[in-house]
Amino acid sequence: MKRPTGTLQPIPSGILGATILLGLFPAPLPALDFDKEIRPLLQEHCVECHGATKNKADLRLDAKSHAFRGSESGPVIVPHDSHRSLLYQRVSSADVDERMPPKGRPLTPAEQALIRSWIDGGAIWPENAADKAEAVDRRLRHWSFQPLSSSGPGTADPSENPIDHFIARALEAKGLTLSPPADPRTFIRRISFDLLGLPPTPEEVAAYTVHPDPAALVDRLLASPRFGERWARHWLDVVRFAESDGFEKNNA
Repeated sequence: MKRPTGTLQPIPSGILGATILLGLFPAPLPALDFDKEIRPLLQEHCVECHGATKNKADLRLDAKSHAFRGSESGPVIVPHDSHRSLLYQRVSSADVDERMPPKGRPLTPAEQALIRSWIDGGAIWPENAADKAEAVDRRLRHWSFQPLSSSGPGTADPSENPIDHFIARALEAKGLTLSPPADPRTFIRRISFDLLGLPPTPEEVAAYTVHPDPAALVDRLLASPRFGERWARHWLDVVRFAESDGFEKNNA
C-alpha cells in the first residue's frame, strides 16, 4: 500500500470556529403561519371546551390574552419549551385518559409536530380582530368605565351624614366600627389642621365651642387664603418650582 504523498493542510481557524458555533447554536426553527397552521387546530380540537362559552379548567384557547394566562393547573404555553407546555403534553400524550381532546379525533403526529414546532419557535400568536376586541372589552370592564348607579347605605346608622353609612359598611366587613364623634374643641383643631395646616386661634376655639356649626366652619376654612396656600405647595412640588438664581444658588 502506497503512503499518501503530500502534507496535510490545517483547517483555517475561522472555518473551524464557524463549524463549532453551528454545532452549538443550530439554525432557528422556521416560523409557522399561526393563522393558517395553528389557529385552525385550536379551533377544531380545543375551543369547544376551552372557549368563550365553555372554559373547562379555567382555560380559554380562543384568544391570546386568555391562552397565555394559563389554566387552573398553571401555564399551558411556555414559549421555546414545548416539553414544559401543558398544551403539547396533553395533545401528544400516549395515555388516552390524559390526551386531549377527550372526544373526537385526536391530533395526528404531523399536527402534534406543528404544535411542538410553534411553541419551540417562540409561540408567536398575532392578535386578530377577536383578540383585539377581547382586550378592549377587558379594559372596558374596569370599574372606572362602569355607568353610575345608586347604592343603598349599610345597615349601621353611625350619624346623620349619609356618607358615613358607606364608611360604616366597609368597616363592618372588617369587624371594625367608627370612632365616637369628636367634641367641638377637638373637631375644630382637626379640621383646621386638615384644611389650612394651621391650628385655630384660642378665640376661634372658644367661639366654636359655644356655637358649633360644622358646615359653616368648613365653608369658612375653604374660603380662607390659607387653604389655597396649603394646597398650592403640593402643586408647586409637582411642577418643581423653586426660587432659584441658577445651579449654584437655590433660595427655596
